[in-house]
Amino acid sequence: MVLFWTSPVLVPAITFWASYLLGIPLTASNVFTTLASLRLLQEPIRLIPDVVGVFIEAKVSLDRIVRFLEAPELLNIGVKQKFNTVLDQSIIISATEISWYTELPSSKATLRNINLEVKKGEKVAICGEVGSGKSTLLAAVLGEVAWINGKVKYQNADVYLLDDPFSAVDAHTATNLFNEYVMEALAGKTVLLVTHQVDFLPSFDSILLMSGGEIIRAATYDQLITKTATSGEEIQRIRATEQSNAPAQDQLIKQEEKETGDTGFKPYVQYLNHGNGILYYSLALIAHTIFVLGNLLQNYYLAAGIQDPKISKVNLLAVYSAIGGIMAAFLLVRSWLVVKLGCVTSESIFSNLLVSLFRAPMSFYDSTPLGRILSRIAIDGIDISQIGLHDLRSRLAIIPQDPTLFVGTVRYNLDPLSEHTDEEVWQVLEKCHLKEAIGEKQEGLNAPVAQEGSNWSMGQRQLFCLGRAILKRSRILVLDEATASIDNTTDAILQRTIRTEFEDCTVITVAHRIPTVMDCHKVLAISDVVHCFVTTGKVVEYDEPMELMKRESSLFAQLVKEYWSRTSDNIIV
Repeated sequence: MVLFWTSPVLVPAITFWASYLLGIPLTASNVFTTLASLRLLQEPIRLIPDVVGVFIEAKVSLDRIVRFLEAPELLNIGVKQKFNTVLDQSIIISATEISWYTELPSSKATLRNINLEVKKGEKVAICGEVGSGKSTLLAAVLGEVAWINGKVKYQNADVYLLDDPFSAVDAHTATNLFNEYVMEALAGKTVLLVTHQVDFLPSFDSILLMSGGEIIRAATYDQLITKTATSGEEIQRIRATEQSNAPAQDQLIKQEEKETGDTGFKPYVQYLNHGNGILYYSLALIAHTIFVLGNLLQNYYLAAGIQDPKISKVNLLAVYSAIGGIMAAFLLVRSWLVVKLGCVTSESIFSNLLVSLFRAPMSFYDSTPLGRILSRIAIDGIDISQIGLHDLRSRLAIIPQDPTLFVGTVRYNLDPLSEHTDEEVWQVLEKCHLKEAIGEKQEGLNAPVAQEGSNWSMGQRQLFCLGRAILKRSRILVLDEATASIDNTTDAILQRTIRTEFEDCTVITVAHRIPTVMDCHKVLAISDVVHCFVTTGKVVEYDEPMELMKRESSLFAQLVKEYWSRTSDNIIV
């Protein structure tokens, strides 16, 4: 900062001394033209580092665009035809094979023997286990699948394709979204909805049950329940849970008061009142004032003495440089005072806070969460801010809501550092219910994974991330809606796998599926709070699930009640 502020003072002085030594005449026109030019160059030179950063970012973006444009073109085998006949159907699919690859044999096709007709305004639910081809069916309607041995038609009508949009929201929100948008806003529209949530199935006109890349059943909800044992078992997995009501308790922890908006000068005055803040601020203001006055004096002396024959060029430049040196010294003092001001006031503020905490009554600690006081995250008593990011992240395993896969092979995505044997990788694939899907591929563990895993279903991508976490064997596992795109039956099996494989580990689960968190030791419920038009998250309760269920006013109990009340009508006795 000092160099930035002093450069307009030092650079002209150095330039004039160089001109004098080289014999270049220092006339008024030359001097003031040079000063004006240097002032014009000051801002562009200051922006050079920013421009370099922007140029690097632009180059990275352009390289990505070039790679995309130079990528091999997808084989476009679709033929557009116009039909004059007005049909009752919005979507017609008649295909013997649908595959993401054009060179695979018929037995390896993603979808086989698909015959589907959807009438205008119908709402169709698509169900099935992980990897059954639900998302591929939607992609085929969009024309994004590379190979379709057959035909896909859709009439001039509004068609909405929804790929499991309610998997990552709680029961109450999912019900509102489904009723307001799918049933009301899209009334009269053709809707194909892929879902693992069987609670909404009675509202659909038709339900497609898929398995192994084929549609094994297409019927209404009532027909599936009465005629198909497999469908009935799929739909009646959810059972009611016991609920008990207890009187509400008064809230001990009060909401923290916050204020936003124009607070005036009061916070600044309080800040300067700590330590010797006012003294350092006053001295810094005086130093800056002297710097500004020195700049004016320097230019005035140069303008007055450049045409005065009584003042030699050496004396003129010496005085000009001396004034510049004094200005630089005061600028250095100002910078030191500003730094000192921040250090002194911060030390005083935190010292007062520490003294206040030591002198606070015990009631303060009973009603104030420890997080408000410490404001830190500690693992095994170690503050994570004191640990390097590489060491910290190497001890954590995270399965995000949006699974991350890399271009390469199945083995590379599970074990990128090649720290495990093939046998160990196959064992993990079996635990994650991916062994059969990988075994069907000729390449086995060397089966390709496209960018972002686009050639695998969303559920399979999440299973890949789970397998990666099992291989890593971290002491802390974070699951962020890790099984949101997996059917409930597979989810239940995987939950048992997680409980077994990470039995001696700390598992933090972010989930909206109530059965997923019922066997956890603790449940942390978070709600959004709107304060001054700003929405923030707030911890509402933290206790054992059964203890929270006993409280009638508990947020967790309300979510459980909403979940089971929504599914109770669909339970088959």
